[in-house]
Amino acid sequence: MLRPMRAAVFLPLLVAASCWGATAPTMVLPSLVTISEDAPLTYITITGIAVASGSPFIAAYSGDSERLELEGAEFMAGAPGSAWVKVIPRPDANGQVWVFVQLFDMASGSPDPVLIDSMRVQITPVNDPPLLYATAALRLARGARAEVATANLTASDVDNTTLTFTLTQAPVRGQLLLDEADLAAGATFTQVDVSNHRLSYRHGGADDAPDSFSVTVSDGTVTVGPLGVGVTFGAGAVPFVGLPGIPATWRERGGPALVLPAAVVEDPDTAAMTGGQVTVAVVGSGQGEDRLDIHDFGFGSGQIGRSGTAVTYQGQPIGTVVSGQGTAPLRVALSGPYATPAAVQALLRAVTFDNPSRDPSISPRICEVVVDDGEHGSSPPVRGTWGITQIDDLPELPAGLRLATLPGLSRDLLLGAVDPDHNSNRPIWTVRTQPANAVVTMLDGEAQGGPKVRIKPTLPGIGSLELQVLDDNHQVAWTVVPVVVATLDELRPHPAADPPRTVVAGEAVDVVVPWDVRDLDAGAALRFSTTGSAPTGLVLTAQGSDRVRVTWPVPAATKAGTRYRFQVVAEDPVRGIPGFLPVDVLVTPRPAGSG
Repeated sequence: MLRPMRAAVFLPLLVAASCWGATAPTMVLPSLVTISEDAPLTYITITGIAVASGSPFIAAYSGDSERLELEGAEFMAGAPGSAWVKVIPRPDANGQVWVFVQLFDMASGSPDPVLIDSMRVQITPVNDPPLLYATAALRLARGARAEVATANLTASDVDNTTLTFTLTQAPVRGQLLLDEADLAAGATFTQVDVSNHRLSYRHGGADDAPDSFSVTVSDGTVTVGPLGVGVTFGAGAVPFVGLPGIPATWRERGGPALVLPAAVVEDPDTAAMTGGQVTVAVVGSGQGEDRLDIHDFGFGSGQIGRSGTAVTYQGQPIGTVVSGQGTAPLRVALSGPYATPAAVQALLRAVTFDNPSRDPSISPRICEVVVDDGEHGSSPPVRGTWGITQIDDLPELPAGLRLATLPGLSRDLLLGAVDPDHNSNRPIWTVRTQPANAVVTMLDGEAQGGPKVRIKPTLPGIGSLELQVLDDNHQVAWTVVPVVVATLDELRPHPAADPPRTVVAGEAVDVVVPWDVRDLDAGAALRFSTTGSAPTGLVLTAQGSDRVRVTWPVPAATKAGTRYRFQVVAEDPVRGIPGFLPVDVLVTPRPAGSG
């Protein structure tokens, strides 16, 4: 069976013309050839090569030239009908690759092959030893602490991603630290620890004589080393920043949380970081609603205080907050003699995170911290992480649901609960309690464009409909909807006067229409609106609680005979009972001889 081919490379093989007496094209390939990942040039034998004319030609190509390269082919002297296909695996390649061979009859004059066959080449993996590097000596100030970065120590392995270092010789003039733990000979750490800025060296400060430590690295099978890492000392060290400990956690709607509670800052050759800066930035996974800030602990010993943009340590000013909302980094400009390394360490430990949004992203936040001492430069960026604990929100119900109707007049009520956590599925509504004065039926929300209930009144009065809503994580909320069914003699409010039925083009309508509110609740203030084809420019203005002023400057260009039919609606906002004033206005021409 022919497999899908990648990057085909044709390698022609010309075989000297001779007749082997064959009448049909033949070619025999091995079905499977196994070679090692690190194998040199390998010869694969093809036998039984023959075509009717005795003038064969073969072309071979790799199904995956990125893993298996074909170096050519040649006729085997002294072995008629046989040839070699020469293959070599690419460095660190493994797996199965198909090799395809085409047989041509050169005397036929046809460009098409007379026979195609294939064989599998299985490349078996070989465990390569890790590579161990120390490209640069570690340099720091006397008595200081510095990160052991990947430039000072790194290992790689094409076969493995988990590499373990073993400390074979500890430093003698300082300490090698993993976070805050002192490492002795025989201790282990990983390449991930080095890449995540967890490994550091702290000088004892006794003298400036060079120091060193040695390590081996293992992929679990092969160990390489030892390799020595040199340590030299000089003046002008940049600050050291470490973020050891278990990652912090922020809880949704739990308010600001401390996210760097174990931060470490050391800078023995800088008394005060005046002119420097502390930067904390959420990188890669931040949201616009994220908030980085500084907690106000007070003015006591070792405490950070915060008032407006001013930051204090033990009651003394140390800097000013520059930014920190959304995706903008939190920056504190350091100033004054009290901005010591101890103060900056306390400042980092007071950094908080919050997100006030209804549905924050649950992706862990990754922050990057840099401290500039204002004298010798910035610390290498170090990263910390905190997790996000999500709270399942209750569905949010629409406010002020109520329904008013008349006997025999069914009404539909649109329900619109929103679930901040589970927007992919609609909340499920059910009727918990039917009102005493109506029959309530749930409608098909999908068919009706959203969840609705149909309310069919049975008796006048005010009843209570209790509805329940369930989200797709089984969180339940409910609400009570008043259902008002008015009697026929309560068709109030109704107008006690009518606006004019005819108007003259170019003049203004200005009339106050009172409404009878005797059947309504005492002190009810009506709400007025229009329905239908109300003319442009018509304005309704409430005059107290029971009358409306209707004004309309009739445009002079309005054609005589134009008719407007609409309704002025007055609604009791307490019970939702509307009253209607049908209006049919005819525009008449200006009388002859008038101005």
